[in-house]
Amino acid sequence: RESNVGRYRKNDNINIKDLVAGLKLHGINVVLSSILLLDEHDRNNIRDDIDDHIACNPAFSQFSFYSALPGTPLYDRLREENRLPDGVAYEELHAFKRPWLIHPNFTWREAELVQESAYLRDYHELGPSIPRLIENHFIAYMHMKDSKRQTLRDRAGYLMKPVKMYRTL
Repeated sequence: RESNVGRYRKNDNINIKDLVAGLKLHGINVVLSSILLLDEHDRNNIRDDIDDHIACNPAFSQFSFYSALPGTPLYDRLREENRLPDGVAYEELHAFKRPWLIHPNFTWREAELVQESAYLRDYHELGPSIPRLIENHFIAYMHMKDSKRQTLRDRAGYLMKPVKMYRTL
């Protein structure tokens, strides 16, 4: 998914909500990823991006910070713009917990709170991921169990094999 504010060709002419729903009907659990702190993000549209992510109702969610690795054009641009802080250990150059770029609209602490809020909203509005996965399997089972296509009926049966384990959860 990435973002509504950034331009990603892979998302052109694709309704991501419909795509996730269609995959769910066939027992495919989606890990939906959204990028936070794109240059275009501000306090309003970043919330809209998170709203749109949650509205897709994925089984699993990832909210990562925009980040660049040494040797990439993005890294070079951020370095030229003096937006990379000094002294960040290489093992900390990841997209979680704390951003490691200087964003014009967010302090590091504000960015951390945006990411934390996104994960909390995902959890409180969509529920824990394991029950979502179980629900997705049941939705897919109901959708495919009476299909005219044998492969889809077989898939429905496969999805219901772990039902005894699900009952304990």
